[in-house]
Amino acid sequence: MVSRYRSFFSSSLLLLLFVIISVSAQDDNDPDQRYQDCARQFDCGDIQAAYPFWGGDRPIHCGGLPELSLTCNSTTQTTFITVLDLTYQVLRVDTANRILTVVRTDYQRGLCPADPSNTTVESTPFSLAPDTQLVTLYYGCSLLGNGIQAPASLGRFDCSSGSGNSGDYFVTSEDVAGSYEAAIRTLLGRCGMRVTVPANRTAMAGLEASPTAERLEAAIGEGFGARWTANDSLCATCQASGGQCGSNEGSFTCFCMDRPYDLECRGGTHSFFLSF
Repeated sequence: MVSRYRSFFSSSLLLLLFVIISVSAQDDNDPDQRYQDCARQFDCGDIQAAYPFWGGDRPIHCGGLPELSLTCNSTTQTTFITVLDLTYQVLRVDTANRILTVVRTDYQRGLCPADPSNTTVESTPFSLAPDTQLVTLYYGCSLLGNGIQAPASLGRFDCSSGSGNSGDYFVTSEDVAGSYEAAIRTLLGRCGMRVTVPANRTAMAGLEASPTAERLEAAIGEGFGARWTANDSLCATCQASGGQCGSNEGSFTCFCMDRPYDLECRGGTHSFFLSF
C-alpha cells in the first residue's frame, strides 16, 4: 500500500516538474519583445525603412538616433522627416547606399515660403549625396539697372506681391563670387535674404541651360540625396548573427531572440537533469 502511494507521489511529482520545465522552456523560446519590435519595418505608401530609422510600428529603441524619426500621413500615405526644424517629404529610400531622397515641404508649394531659410545638414546624421548641387535664392533685391547686363545663368522669380522696386533672383553656381561681374555681386549683396537649397545635379543641368522660375521649382521638387551615417558596420555584424539593430540609452544594441547584446547574438541552451 505504501509502495503504491509512493509510486503515485513520484509520478505526480514528475508530471508537475515536467509541466514547470515545459512552461519555462516555452518562455525561454519566446522571442524578446524588442527583437519582435525591430523586426518590423516602417511602412508608409511606397516607403519602407528599417534601422537606423524608427516611427510607425517601430519604437524609438529600433532607431539609431532620436532624430531619425519617420512619420506617416495616413491619408496621403506620404512619409516625412524633420531635421533641424525643417520638414522634408521622403521620396525614396536607398538602403544599399544609405541615401534618402527628400524634398523640403515649404518649397513644394512654390518658391516663396513664409520664412525662407537655409538647408543645412551640419551636426546631423546626414550629409549631402555626391549628386547634389546647391542653388542660391536671393529674396528682396534691388532691380537691375538698365546699364547692367545680367549673366545668362542668373534667373528671376517673383515673390514681391506686385512691388515694382524689388525682385528675386537665383543662381545655380556654387561659387557666385568667382564668376559674376562686380555689378551683379553688388546687386546680390544688397538683397534682403540669401538662401541655399539643394537639388539633384541632373535636374540642375536643365535649369542652367534655361534658368526660368518654372524649371527652378521643378528642379527643387525632384528632391536631393541625403546620405545617413549610423553605426552601419555594427548593424551588419548584428544582422549577420540573426539580430535586429537598435539602441539603448544612446548606445548601439543588437536585439536577439533571447535578449539584447552589445554587438551580436550569442544564444545559449538550457539543459535539465532529473534523477530519482
